[in-house]
Amino acid sequence: MTDQSPDFKRCLQRGGLTRINSDPRIVAKEMLVARQDLSEGEASIERGSFKWATVQAYYAMFHIAKALVYQSGYREKSHRCLAIALRELYVRPGRLDEAVLVELEDARALREEADYRGSFSETAARQSVSAAQRFVSYAAKLTNQN
Repeated sequence: MTDQSPDFKRCLQRGGLTRINSDPRIVAKEMLVARQDLSEGEASIERGSFKWATVQAYYAMFHIAKALVYQSGYREKSHRCLAIALRELYVRPGRLDEAVLVELEDARALREEADYRGSFSETAARQSVSAAQRFVSYAAKLTNQN
């Protein structure tokens, strides 16, 4: 990609993203971890553990994003650069809807509130789990990991 965004270039220059050889086994492993985190998040909702459901849903989305970025030949070193890479590699070329990236960023903010400030709710947990379910569905098609 020759017309990379300034944020993407900065992540590369500062080591927040590095170029790698894509390995389908790593992509599959990240998708598996994402599905496990999502399953745990769904179970946490059922148990009324809304803090953990929020955290697990975000990490499901985080591992999905990692799988997609790995598939494109990059590895992330920060949550911020992961979102920037997802925008650059999937949203800008039209391979992923912008709404998915917004949901990832919202889930990250909700996870930080739950983890660092003890602020969480059933509504936020359900929102995050639903977003993770949608992201798994999109990513399964993009990675051929149905």
